[in-house]
Amino acid sequence: MYFKRLILFYFIFSCLNGYATKARLSGLGENKDGSFYIEDNRNIFINPAEINHYTDFISFEYGQDLEGTKPDSSFLGRSEGGFIAQGRALVYGVFLGAENERLNSLRRIINPLLPGDDNKIDLFIGGDSGFKWGVNVGLSQSKDLRDNAGMRSNALLTSVGVIRNEWEFFLDLLVNSSSEVNDQNVTGQLSQVESNLSFTTGFKKIINEYRVYGTFDLYDLSFQGANSQSAIGALAMDRGDLKYTMTRAGIGRVKNVSDNTKIFTNLELQYAKVDFKTPGSSPSTDFWHVPLTIALEYEALSWLNLRSSIGQAIYSAAEDLNSQSFSQNNSTIASGGFSILLGSLVIDGVVGTERVEGLEMLQDTVYRLSLNYSY
Repeated sequence: MYFKRLILFYFIFSCLNGYATKARLSGLGENKDGSFYIEDNRNIFINPAEINHYTDFISFEYGQDLEGTKPDSSFLGRSEGGFIAQGRALVYGVFLGAENERLNSLRRIINPLLPGDDNKIDLFIGGDSGFKWGVNVGLSQSKDLRDNAGMRSNALLTSVGVIRNEWEFFLDLLVNSSSEVNDQNVTGQLSQVESNLSFTTGFKKIINEYRVYGTFDLYDLSFQGANSQSAIGALAMDRGDLKYTMTRAGIGRVKNVSDNTKIFTNLELQYAKVDFKTPGSSPSTDFWHVPLTIALEYEALSWLNLRSSIGQAIYSAAEDLNSQSFSQNNSTIASGGFSILLGSLVIDGVVGTERVEGLEMLQDTVYRLSLNYSY
């Protein structure tokens, strides 16, 4: 029962200053790789056309040299950074280390030892042709063939986006990816995952103070040699196909309650389904989730911004692979953070709790430290 529930939670949660960082978004209760209703330069990883809104900055995310098998989290963050610049006719930029955590988490379900989306480099380009557009190409590759480790990984991803008036549209396409490792807990010792058709698409509409948005995710992976100690290996799924779909619809509000205070609220409906196709069976499982987030950002001093957030699943319902129903427990998460403004330099930090994939979905004390310089 534990393994069946853990599988599902893996898939669900991968999951005031215009120039901001992962620390700011974490403090506001949002995904570190962008928000659909909070303006932030991390949104370029959702819709690359957003680079037209955030130019001429350099960002640094301080972290550790994590192994590719470990997830990025606030208390065990991964180093990352890059820049976006305004050219004569185009906007362009490069980011290093912004790994695809969803893809990594899918691989870890098959085998926790599979290397992740490592050494990733993202190239951005965009412009304004009556509508704002942007393109991102991401490439990652790594290998370690020493001492019979037999570990290698690569991925090619591309995304395109457009913004016209109050509408935004984007498409992220996983062109190709593969990951493999020699593992003594695998029959034949080779554990491997390759991607088939996989993409994320979505939209956002701005209506006064409100942001209405929706997304659809499809990840289709073929695997062989599941680790016998992993969630799938424990279910005797040694090889087959895994298809993950997730539909999200939400509405967020940004309310300026005073000249120096903003209140953010967001309500989202999520539905995810995981289908397995193996030689012996084709089980499936699904999950409904309705998270509510309330956040505050306050300009306390000319050089200090404070923020805090609280979030909870106000409804959740799921069935495991044996059609046993359950809901998400212990879902309340609180975080707080700060920004220190030193001219064009902004230092962001966050403390609080965070739910982390791969650690039994436990909440832990977290922190991030980020630096952003605009010019």
